[in-house]
Amino acid sequence: MKEHPYCERCWSKWKIITTENVQGHHIKSFKDYPELRLDENNIAILCRVRNLQVGDSSEMDW
Repeated sequence: MKEHPYCERCWSKWKIITTENVQGHHIKSFKDYPELRLDENNIAILCRVRNLQVGDSSEMDW
């Protein structure tokens, strides 16, 4: 989060910098891929709203 203190989806899709309520989102679920739980290539920084929208999907639309 130090490198990306804003929502990656908001920025990529709408060029909006959202810094409130940012969270780490596992692209591939850590339930299904426990070995990727700490892999930084498997984590996207999303605001809470976008994280809830993406849900359990492993597809990145941004």
